[in-house]
Amino acid sequence: MPRIQLRKPGISRRGLVLDLPLYKLDGSSFMDRSAYGHLATVTGAIWRPDGRGFEGDDYVELTSTQMNYTTGAFSIWAWVKVTSLADNRVILIRGLSLADGYFLYIGSGGEIIFYTYQASASQVSYSAAGTITTGNWNLIGVTRSGSSARVFKNVVDVTNTVGTHTNPLTNVVRTVKIGIYDDKVSSPMVGIIREVGSVNRVLSQGEWQRLYLATKRYQ
Repeated sequence: MPRIQLRKPGISRRGLVLDLPLYKLDGSSFMDRSAYGHLATVTGAIWRPDGRGFEGDDYVELTSTQMNYTTGAFSIWAWVKVTSLADNRVILIRGLSLADGYFLYIGSGGEIIFYTYQASASQVSYSAAGTITTGNWNLIGVTRSGSSARVFKNVVDVTNTVGTHTNPLTNVVRTVKIGIYDDKVSSPMVGIIREVGSVNRVLSQGEWQRLYLATKRYQ
């Protein structure tokens, strides 16, 4: 049975399926603070007062059937500070390239990139190169609605190239991974992730702004 929900700063908790304030969650495993209480396990990713540190082979993993997004709208956000862009940096993935699911990451050129996948097919939306630079805190995210996916940085819609997205192919056993690709080796995060969240609906521009203003105090 879902737990009683506390208010999420900045936005309505309607449709909240993932709430991981990593700066508040110590230990090698913990439950996320959504109503579903997903059990997350940590490999590496040492706790620190401003989040979890990712050093190139660290990640957080959890099982969430609620994040098996296919036909519906959804939004994902994360506060991140990247300290190296020598490679692509995974923020969150629940999928596999050219197979199923979806993928949010920062490209080695500083782009915010979002993919949806089906068998031997993919669609992508992304920002311009240089959107993200090293050593700075940013609230990044994506909202997918129908065939549209828009990427955000600190309230602003920074989408530069807009793909025509079709529904991600489902895979009920795929886990959610934060900070690393599905193979647990590729495109590792190097830096700090402060928090990660997701709702199964569109976040309005006003909600992006309120979320940013309510949580930017640690920049």
